[in-house]
Amino acid sequence: MKSLKNWFKSGDPMIWLNAAAVSVCLIIVIGLLALIAVRGLGHFWPKPVMEAVYSVPENPDRKIMGEVHDVESVSAERLKEMGMQIESKDGWVERSLIKIGNRDIGGSDFVWVYNSFLNNRNYPASAITLERREWGNFYGYIQSITENGQQVVDGDAAWDELQSRLDSTHRLHEEINDIEKDDIGDINYQIERLRLKERRLQLEGVSDPAEFSEINNKRESLQKEYEKLQLKLETLYRDIRRDALMVTTIEGKSVTVPLENIVRV
Repeated sequence: MKSLKNWFKSGDPMIWLNAAAVSVCLIIVIGLLALIAVRGLGHFWPKPVMEAVYSVPENPDRKIMGEVHDVESVSAERLKEMGMQIESKDGWVERSLIKIGNRDIGGSDFVWVYNSFLNNRNYPASAITLERREWGNFYGYIQSITENGQQVVDGDAAWDELQSRLDSTHRLHEEINDIEKDDIGDINYQIERLRLKERRLQLEGVSDPAEFSEINNKRESLQKEYEKLQLKLETLYRDIRRDALMVTTIEGKSVTVPLENIVRV
């Protein structure tokens, strides 16, 4: 009994208790990070593209293509109250949230569908997902690649050609971004500094022409650099707008997507 009291007085129990608390906290933090990684990183990983026919009774069949992002069960009784008659054995109906993309064509990015009405589901190997800079994802099929409006390749050969031209387009995009944000931005900053310096001299009543002449010479030099960069940008913009991808939707509609608007395929 005495040794137990001495042990408590020594402070060892509190050391072990603190160590256990820290261990539990570390386990919780690691578990939370793992959960966030599993749930979060999945949104950035390409999902299989599903193609199906959505057949709702008393409605025309609709072709659907996209990625299945979520699946949930809904009460059949609740659906009946909404006026929907869907057969269910256990009182629950499964529905899926599908990212159909093509927002510039259909107007909506996602759609809920009831799985019992989804028919002919398959995952065609030739289906593609385009991640675009505008209008979100596009789902469909490659038709051909055009250069200045003229078709240069189509069919199976279009895939390899697309990757090559897309890499070139990305390099042009980075070069344009560097010129616009860094080079031209730096010139604009220097011109603004010269303007403020000139204004300060005017407010101080400086009348020496040499002071203003130096500012004007620097401004003219910067203006010439700016004009050279503008000419280079015109060439780069002409090059980056040269190529385009012809694709078709699941409904068979042809769409032209400039390669400059594609992030990845």
